[in-house]
Amino acid sequence: LVANPVIQASLQAEIDVVIGEDRLLTFYDCEHMPYMRCLIIETIRWGSSMPVDAPHWLSEDDYYKGFYLPVGSMIMANQRAMLHDSLVYPNPSVFSPDHF
Repeated sequence: LVANPVIQASLQAEIDVVIGEDRLLTFYDCEHMPYMRCLIIETIRWGSSMPVDAPHWLSEDDYYKGFYLPVGSMIMANQRAMLHDSLVYPNPSVFSPDHF
């Protein structure tokens, strides 16, 4: 947040409206804080700690884009590619809660 003062100000404004200055955040406040939720999800998307998913094994033969994949083949999704896909997230290398 320090590197993104506009995002920090937006989050602080939401906190001020929902919580005010006289109490601490509770779990139930989160329902009324959509910007904070988007910021948390964007943090997970942007800074994913796993470049690839845990391995899975095919339970039956399959085809993918014309390639035959026999039963038992190990499949690992490339999370970095999925979470930084410009067709899904405009400007994927930019940290922006507005992605959500």
